[in-house]
Amino acid sequence: MPTKVRVSCPTCDKKIDGTEDSSRYYYQDFDDMVELFGLTRSGKSQKQCKECFEAGKEYDRSLATREMEITCMLCDKKVANLVDAKTEFGFIYGEFRPRESCRECRRGDKNDSINDILDDVIIDNYDSGRRRTRIVVTGNTYDFHEAFKEFGGRFIRDLEDREGAGWVFKIKRRGGLISLLQKEKKQIEEVSKEKTGCNECNGKQDDYGLYWICRDCGNLMHKSLE
Repeated sequence: MPTKVRVSCPTCDKKIDGTEDSSRYYYQDFDDMVELFGLTRSGKSQKQCKECFEAGKEYDRSLATREMEITCMLCDKKVANLVDAKTEFGFIYGEFRPRESCRECRRGDKNDSINDILDDVIIDNYDSGRRRTRIVVTGNTYDFHEAFKEFGGRFIRDLEDREGAGWVFKIKRRGGLISLLQKEKKQIEEVSKEKTGCNECNGKQDDYGLYWICRDCGNLMHKSLE
């Protein structure tokens, strides 16, 4: 969950504990925090709820809890307030909410090459008959549904310039998409390298002609015939 908050008022029982990890609306806790507590200029929640603050209730500052964590859905970047979130993530257009991915991931690395992305995914120019330049991503894109939506992609079941379906993006997202798909390919290759041994324990195997036997657990694995 990209945006988490944990806030409690020291003078009443209002609190948002930020433990909700269900598939409900991503920003519900964030919206509740803004509505019940309000925000400071530094981009954090107020220490008291609005109701207690307006009533002028005194409180012990050490009893106030206010934590915020905005994390990128594509990398490990995180910030703890909305001022930094606006700089590093940006806000959803027309809304007062941070994006789910950081600017760096959406922009991409200029050193990444389209030749190094996943083999079963294709990035190409999209000709819809309009003047605006677009790109389309086709192939095995099932696992990238959420990431593609965050990049502003639109899924089209019947593409205008070719058969089949695909995700259409603004041309400026090309670099970010290349970096995303290249990163995914590297992760798959790393996992594949780690699993070159025994299927059971990943231990070293001895070659017995038609099959392998693990030195550690004794598991027998038949070779595939080509």
